[in-house]
Amino acid sequence: GPARNKCVAALLILRGTETAEADTAAFQQSLICVDWSPAPVAVWQHPSRARHEKTAVVVSNSQYAISRIDALVAKAWLMFSARAFVHQYESHGVTEDDFVDAFVRMEQIIKNYQSL
Repeated sequence: GPARNKCVAALLILRGTETAEADTAAFQQSLICVDWSPAPVAVWQHPSRARHEKTAVVVSNSQYAISRIDALVAKAWLMFSARAFVHQYESHGVTEDDFVDAFVRMEQIIKNYQSL
């Protein structure tokens, strides 16, 4: 079957009327979380509401954005290699080593998420 998006942790935020009675079991079972996470899914419920009677928001720390982040880092490397805007950063004290260190950190983060 197709690969599923692995998740380190997720937060389900429920606001509005009757949120305390909401059954969140199906949501929690549908996530594919890493085995080592001590509390992979949290649910926050609050009875107050804003413009709508009920709202639900999911915040997830997952692999979903990795391909986009990887493409962004690749584009940034190309721009850096062409020295695009580097002189402006240097005028504010940012060195080429700072850029390289940032690229190395981002590439490690990408590899870590890909290995989940």
